[in-house]
Amino acid sequence: FPVRSRLDIWGVSAEVAWQANDWLSIKSITGYRDMNMRSSRDGDNTPANIFATEDFYDQWQVSQEFQFSGTLLEDQLNWLFGLYYFKEEGTDSNPVYLPVGSLSSGGGFENESKAVFFQSTYDLTEKWSLTGGVRYTEDDKGFIPGNDQISLGDASASGFFGNTWPNFAGFYLQSGGGPPLAAGERLVPDEHFKKEFDDTNVMGNVAYQWTDDVMVYATYSQGYKSGGFDQRITGFTEEPSSYDPENVDSYEVGLKSDLFDSRVRLNLAVFHTDYDDLQIIIREGFNPITYNGGNAEIDGAELELTWVPTDRWYINGAVGYIDASYKELDPSVTSAQNATPIDINNKLVNTPEWSAALGAAYTFDFSDWATVTPRVDWSYHDDEYNDALNDPRLYQDSYHLLNASIVMETNDGRWESMLGFQNITDEEYLITGTSAWLTSAAYVEQVYARGASWSLYVQYNFF
Repeated sequence: FPVRSRLDIWGVSAEVAWQANDWLSIKSITGYRDMNMRSSRDGDNTPANIFATEDFYDQWQVSQEFQFSGTLLEDQLNWLFGLYYFKEEGTDSNPVYLPVGSLSSGGGFENESKAVFFQSTYDLTEKWSLTGGVRYTEDDKGFIPGNDQISLGDASASGFFGNTWPNFAGFYLQSGGGPPLAAGERLVPDEHFKKEFDDTNVMGNVAYQWTDDVMVYATYSQGYKSGGFDQRITGFTEEPSSYDPENVDSYEVGLKSDLFDSRVRLNLAVFHTDYDDLQIIIREGFNPITYNGGNAEIDGAELELTWVPTDRWYINGAVGYIDASYKELDPSVTSAQNATPIDINNKLVNTPEWSAALGAAYTFDFSDWATVTPRVDWSYHDDEYNDALNDPRLYQDSYHLLNASIVMETNDGRWESMLGFQNITDEEYLITGTSAWLTSAAYVEQVYARGASWSLYVQYNFF
């Protein structure tokens, strides 16, 4: 099966700011982006034609945000009011090829998001400040299975991939013999399916400026992740599977400081996070299905340190700790009806317990026209699972990474170049993967990071 990819993206953006008067500033942020992608994948990763997919993706999006901000009460009150709008449309056809036939999944989508938000900070005293904010969001999700705008029988598809698959539009079985479905049989009604979601989120922060160089704070905030549709179907259904929004409550206390004449910056944060209706992706055969799997809890802490002992030395370090666990799981992900159930003791996906980083750089003069800055960075990443099922085939043990770079800049600021060295010790580690090993599909894919590599970057500034 030929494996190729092509991606074309273009976009424009504009930002306009206007200082209307002493207490009002107005800003407009506008963006447009268009994307066209054609890709193929040999899912079995063998010379045999066992499992392969293609992806035909066309999408455009537009966004507009207006911000109104200013100060009142002799600069004691800072405020921001905003309006946000986002719309995208497109088609995504994702055929699956098997020895017994092929299935087309995907279709057209129409998504729209609108929001209004407000935030203000009031200086109670010279040391105490209080911040509050609220955001209301409305999301409309639309899915049209089997949108006729994309078909595998057209000239562009067959010309790019060199295939001659029959034309189709929708969820069809194109050729068969094995599956109990007739060729060209539709699996989901030809309708425009819609979902509407809305949520109101608030945040509050209290900060105390202990000294001119030390500030402590406490924050509470809410988060919202919209729901949507799953777009791959391999059996008869009246409507595509869908999922509801995910919600989060976050609590954080911390300290920010600049010490010793601003040569040392020390930041500390301790946090607690509660997730409700957590969105969990489980592969059922060839289908990635999103469930609102239950509730989870994350406790953790982060420490960051930056030290500038001289004007030429720069040293930074960080360490993070996370204690994450499920608190309650929905029967949809634990029942025997689910082909691959999740256990309450499973680890959350992509959540290492410990992480750490350390870096150092030194700048010296190169003749009288440029500076050179060598830099070395080390990082540590604790063990983690790359899927919610904790498949041992997608388990990554802890690992260390070592990177380095040399940056040269001319004194006039026109030329800048960087020679970088990544993964110097040639560490082999898994960065992502998918697993349907315990289902009828019985496959696992593993994606490993690049080995030792180098890169060269050169930039010229016109001014």
